[in-house]
Amino acid sequence: MSHLRPYQLRAFSQGRGFTAEQSERIAGFCVFQTVVRNEAEADEPLEVDITDWRVLRDGMESGTPRTAASWDTEWQSRDTGQAPRIAFRWALFPTSQTFAPGDWNMGMLTLDLPAGETFDLHIGWRRDGQTKNLEMTGISCAEDR
Repeated sequence: MSHLRPYQLRAFSQGRGFTAEQSERIAGFCVFQTVVRNEAEADEPLEVDITDWRVLRDGMESGTPRTAASWDTEWQSRDTGQAPRIAFRWALFPTSQTFAPGDWNMGMLTLDLPAGETFDLHIGWRRDGQTKNLEMTGISCAEDR
């Protein structure tokens, strides 16, 4: 995971047709470029669903990553054009995906946290019918510089 700074998010979104106001909305989120790979040597698929992931602040659960469907609902309510909505959806990390061995994908993971906030992320996935977990601690959202 690599954080994206608010100025990068503004440039990205305005370059795809979002208004300045809509771009500020995106820039107000804590966003990470996220890559998931299935590097298993066994022939086992890896199932990922970001709605199983949990954001914790000060040890208390404070939500999950925002899904593409949630963003699309917001963009429709704000009368956002189809082209910016499609570009944004394609840039997001998928809500759920099954990775065969060797598969990988990347995209933006959006968290409803302010710039500079520190949090922990509990990541869940499934392989061979078993749920696995990873805890990433002390992650910081990018500052708005």
